[in-house]
Amino acid sequence: GYVWEIEDKDATDDDGTAISWEIQSKDFTLQTRRHFPRWVKYDVDASSATSATGELILDDSTVQEHSLTGDRTTKRRLVTSSNGRRCSHKISGS
Repeated sequence: GYVWEIEDKDATDDDGTAISWEIQSKDFTLQTRRHFPRWVKYDVDASSATSATGELILDDSTVQEHSLTGDRTTKRRLVTSSNGRRCSHKISGS
């Protein structure tokens, strides 16, 4: 299809279609031991998003997803027990 709105920060849709987005951090590794995350924090302003989700990823598998709402809610969110060699975060929404 066509891109109807380009580089317009005020545009919330593209000719009636929601604009989806996704960003993922690099894989972080520890030299001597595995990652064992107990909690995760997101510093994201999701107040104007239709939906936003944060994911904790260990060894290329999503361990847990969190729904993100509000204006930069940075509370700690507990993570189920899991460990892995590579850890990353993904945030997506529309």
